[in-house]
Amino acid sequence: MNKRIFSRVALGVASIVFLGVALPSRVQAGSKPPACSNLNVTSTIIPDVSFQLLSDGSSYATSTGAKVTSQIQSVGCGGQEQLFLDTASSTTRSEYLTLADPLPGSTPFASGSQLQIHATIISRCGENSHNDGLTFSTMSYGQTLACTLSTAFTYGGKSYVLKMNPITWPGSTWIQAACTAANQSGACNAWSLSTPPSITLPNGTVEYLDLNGTTPSAIGNLYQVANGNKTTLVGQYYVALSATLFNP
Repeated sequence: MNKRIFSRVALGVASIVFLGVALPSRVQAGSKPPACSNLNVTSTIIPDVSFQLLSDGSSYATSTGAKVTSQIQSVGCGGQEQLFLDTASSTTRSEYLTLADPLPGSTPFASGSQLQIHATIISRCGENSHNDGLTFSTMSYGQTLACTLSTAFTYGGKSYVLKMNPITWPGSTWIQAACTAANQSGACNAWSLSTPPSITLPNGTVEYLDLNGTTPSAIGNLYQVANGNKTTLVGQYYVALSATLFNP
């Protein structure tokens, strides 16, 4: 089987699961959160060696002691809202990343090895104007949005970030966020993140994740970051993933 097509099939079932936990004391269950509130969630990345992004074997929850943050941040602040999983300062928690399937002109990163990393993983929907201002907390059941994904980490003493955002980082593609369930009041309380061939947005716009069918999967641009956040392109890689998020 073609390596790139296999990547789309095998890696496309990778899963990050976010399970809702107790909200901050200022937010009561069933009430509308105040502007710019953060909701703690528990995140689980399936540790399957055939996937690109793996957990270290356990779920992630916000913990001061472990120096882990797992949240939906800036709820109520429109385009600033984001999914946020951070283990960058943790000495006890980590993730695993493999970038072994490059586009033509790029080479496997770190010789295609599986790397243990302490990552900052962020997804935002407000950066795409075609989403009509919708994001995780404001979308409705059945809606799909085209959103960004950023995975920042260090390797060999250098800083890197894998970007999926075609507006800011040309050549990369979006990921899809979808509302998969709603509570009795109609508010979305479950979501999925994935890389299907295309996304139909609320305004009818179709966004293609596989560049109009010309590639076997979504694409992430890997950059080295140095000298005051100056970025240098390292390579482009096929990226497929599937994730879910739940907040009761």
